[in-house]
Amino acid sequence: MKFAISLAAVIFSSLTLVNGQSGTGATTRYWDCCKGSCAWSGKASVSAPVRTCDKSNNPLSDYNAQSGCGSGPAYACSNNSPWAVNDNLAYGFSAVKLQGGTEASWCCQCYELTFTSGPNHFDLMIPGGGVGELKPQHRTQLIMILSTVFIALATLGAANAQSGSGKTTRYWDCCKESCGWSGKASVSAPVQSCDINNNPLSDNSVQSGCNGGGAYACANHSPFAVNDSLAYGFAAVNIQGGSESSWCCQCYELTFTSGSVSGQKMIVQATNTGGDLGNNHFDLMIPGGGVGIFGQGCAAQYGASSTGWGAQYGGVSSLAECSQLPSALQAGCQWRFNWFKGADNPSVTFQQVTCPTALTNISKCIRN
Repeated sequence: MKFAISLAAVIFSSLTLVNGQSGTGATTRYWDCCKGSCAWSGKASVSAPVRTCDKSNNPLSDYNAQSGCGSGPAYACSNNSPWAVNDNLAYGFSAVKLQGGTEASWCCQCYELTFTSGPNHFDLMIPGGGVGELKPQHRTQLIMILSTVFIALATLGAANAQSGSGKTTRYWDCCKESCGWSGKASVSAPVQSCDINNNPLSDNSVQSGCNGGGAYACANHSPFAVNDSLAYGFAAVNIQGGSESSWCCQCYELTFTSGSVSGQKMIVQATNTGGDLGNNHFDLMIPGGGVGIFGQGCAAQYGASSTGWGAQYGGVSSLAECSQLPSALQAGCQWRFNWFKGADNPSVTFQQVTCPTALTNISKCIRN
């Protein structure tokens, strides 16, 4: 937190946290080149500390490297500079002090700033904004969403995408889900994984069966009908502008807008992601839906071929073919041809919702 600032450099603002907290605060500006405080391990429950760079702005992999402000080799990366998205919106990074909080609660948290007029303080990282005291205090990475008057939720776009339109695909590759690893998000526990016999594992560090380990997707992560118009299930997810820290174990209500299930709804919990997923993409976990690029998982767990059951992409093509699957997976496969009416990758609209206990009781994962 800086004290040696010009009053002319202070702008008052209102602020809204992405998770719903809000208040009023002040902004200042700085760029001292120091390694940020949130770049040290153990500051908060995050996927990784904030990235730092060497003297030539090459990313450092050693989070223990001392700050250049303490004669070490770690500095703030030049790409931590702010940039404009459009005339009314910008992104950037900041040092922060929030009343009643600590680094454990604000490191790598995201905030919307609407410039107006308060006890909370945002020291914006702006090259040429002043070196201040040259102390790496409260250097917190966040996204600034700036507006001269106000920003409605819809205009937050990628940074706060809680609803929108999207696409679906399907898969079941038997691999341990990505959100099954510790540290992916602020949650009660990582997503439950199972051993080769579908017994729940207590050790979240067990390697995935797709990489020669003993952890697999549990068979009860199959979708199921609640009634004729609503189903529950799990999905690999990619929400535009987000990351696993924002969507792991989050739930979304999907309303299908095309195909034979148009108008029906499904609530899914995000338990996985994928490098091959597009923006606002929900890859539904459906046994017999295709193993995709990870053919080794079901081969290891169930003795399936490297292309799984049916086509490698898309899976089985009829209700009768569900009998090819292990008994633990057959009900989930049959769901696709019963409740889901054999729909082939229908489009959806989606909105973030509170997770039903019927899903969190299965995944054992609840967002904090």
